[in-house]
Amino acid sequence: MTAARNVFLRYLLATAVCAAVAPLCQSAIAAIKTPQALVEFAYQRMLKRDPSPAELRRELQRIKQVNASYVLQTFVDLAASDEFFNLYKSKSTNEAKIELLYQRFLGRPIDASGRKFFLDYMHKVKNDDFIAWKLFMDIGQSKELQLQTGVTNESTAWPPKALNEFQMWGQLDCVGKNYPEAINYLQTAIKMGSNSAVDCITLAQCLIKQNPSEALSLCDRAISQDPGWERPYIVRAMVVEKTDPVQSLTDVHTALSINPKSAAALERRAAIMTLKSPIGTTGSTAANAANAVKVAKAVSAVDSTQAKEKDLIALAYVMAANHHPKASAALTNAIKNFSKPPTDLLNSRADAYLRDGRNEAAIDDLNKSLEVNPHQPEALVKRAHGYFWIEEPEQALADVNAAIKLGAHSADAYALRGEINMLNKQSLQAAVDDFTKAINIKRKKEYLYFRAGTYERLENYSAAALDYAAIVKLTPSLAQAYLNLARAQIHCNQLNEAVANCTRAIGRSSRFVQAYLERAALYEKLGKTKLAEQDRAKARSLANGFEHEEGLWQRAK
Repeated sequence: MTAARNVFLRYLLATAVCAAVAPLCQSAIAAIKTPQALVEFAYQRMLKRDPSPAELRRELQRIKQVNASYVLQTFVDLAASDEFFNLYKSKSTNEAKIELLYQRFLGRPIDASGRKFFLDYMHKVKNDDFIAWKLFMDIGQSKELQLQTGVTNESTAWPPKALNEFQMWGQLDCVGKNYPEAINYLQTAIKMGSNSAVDCITLAQCLIKQNPSEALSLCDRAISQDPGWERPYIVRAMVVEKTDPVQSLTDVHTALSINPKSAAALERRAAIMTLKSPIGTTGSTAANAANAVKVAKAVSAVDSTQAKEKDLIALAYVMAANHHPKASAALTNAIKNFSKPPTDLLNSRADAYLRDGRNEAAIDDLNKSLEVNPHQPEALVKRAHGYFWIEEPEQALADVNAAIKLGAHSADAYALRGEINMLNKQSLQAAVDDFTKAINIKRKKEYLYFRAGTYERLENYSAAALDYAAIVKLTPSLAQAYLNLARAQIHCNQLNEAVANCTRAIGRSSRFVQAYLERAALYEKLGKTKLAEQDRAKARSLANGFEHEEGLWQRAK
């Protein structure tokens, strides 16, 4: 059962109880003269304790924001709380659960009629949404409850009835996951002057997916209205979880500082700390497995005893492993906790810098890391990448050679050395050897492309054709792969095979001008002039708009 479903069932349970026991509460509630006395009575009865100052303030605000006849909202809130609901869930039978409800709501054992009512109710409920809404309305507009409290709908001490109805229906539709209606009701309530943190944060929760920027603004507003309530921080953590995990985790820790036992906050913390596939990125099983080790190291190595600092450092590793766009900033915050940052942190930030194109910053971090421990093959390979991308191939080659000498027999190391060797015509065969080693370790299409291109430069077209054929098997939907294979086959005088692969390229991309032109040239060589002209005509019709690509345009003409 999901967390959202649990919340819904809590409210369903609480409203059912309130509807059933309202007549029996009359003698207790009739003596209550003020909203504060009502809240204190509810806490003593439901949770066996007094409300905290923050809880009292929030419940009083809630009572003032809703219709006065809805006085049992406090009982609903407490029945739906983690504190009460966890106790309710611990009961193994329905009868035990009902006994608990009677003892807490009424302060007495259950009677035969009450037992029958609740057991029948628990077995017969078919439409949760409808019943929840109906029971909320029964409680909120009960004449009996108005008589008990001495406050009616016409009382001038409370907001207009219309505003309260919008608030109530908005809350109910949110609980029932009818978000479009909930948004409509709550936006109307806020326009009518509602300044309730409850309304703001409920609307924010409905807008998380539809309009995250508005949801974020509403969370900020709710926090300013009631900074001692944990729920706005939890919802804001949900809004920014993927885009800004550091802020999300910070909000969760703020919520936990307000209520250390908040199940919702603890669930959000767990979700953030297992962050997967942030927006615009992809995570891999290998990265996540490696990340688990890094997180363990981070949490055990940190020299602070503060849970928040430990979590932020661990989260920085999570973000780095998942290639999150804000990983470098998170790692910088983590590094600030150490007088001598561990090499893992420096290496992870360097990795993030390399992905961001900040090659000099990456090299600087790797220099610091390698000063602490020079025997780090992976760090040397990373620094070699940095040097290669700032066009210092000699430094890059020195680093990757040192890494391989230290035992970095990784596909990445050999592939990088192959790219460096490709820059020198005298080293092309060495580049082929390196790409072959990389392919033997990990068969990636990128390595095959590099080796095929190197073979072409060595005029070994039959070997290039074999690599391009392997790429076709790895990416059978990629039109360019077939065209590359066709071009290598032309050099091997395999003209019919080349025609077939040009046709396959066109089949995967019907507007592929280059494929039509290559096939036209092949048809010409094979004496099929009519087919050649048809392909050139098709290329001309497709090449309109490619005038800026002069070579392509001239060939099509």
